[in-house]
Amino acid sequence: MRMREMKFSKNVTLKGQNIQTIQEYMFKTRKNFSATLNIIIEQWDKLSLQLIEIERAQKLKEEMDNIKNAKVLKE
Repeated sequence: MRMREMKFSKNVTLKGQNIQTIQEYMFKTRKNFSATLNIIIEQWDKLSLQLIEIERAQKLKEEMDNIKNAKVLKE
């Protein structure tokens, strides 16, 4: 038996452009406003974590490149 997720209600204020974006997602997903907003937030959370990982990998690569290109100044 699958338990239902807890749901919470919260009033939010959104910009007109953001409402339009949600409505466009609603058209694609055929879900109501709240369900669509939840989908967008979940996707944003996953995407933001992936972006953090990409940034970390890029910094590591840059550091490795700096080490490889380092020149001895004094011996």
